[in-house]
Amino acid sequence: MGVMLERFGEKLLALRTLHGLSVRELAKNIGSKSTGSITDMEKGRKKPSRDLLIKIAIYFNVSIDSLVRDDMEITPMDWS
Repeated sequence: MGVMLERFGEKLLALRTLHGLSVRELAKNIGSKSTGSITDMEKGRKKPSRDLLIKIAIYFNVSIDSLVRDDMEITPMDWS
């Protein structure tokens, strides 16, 4: 397995931008109390909690593996 979470911030920023969300909108939509924590995660200064990671994956409909594994690109989940 590859390195974990080194690219998480880059992936989070890409997802947020792709969906046209501000930091404030994303924080509100995933139940984060702080926009600063989103910014810190995007800049690689903070890692997400397990609960927040699950909320982000569900919100963007992507696998947790594709968020945390640096050797994987972001892939949408197929719930069918």
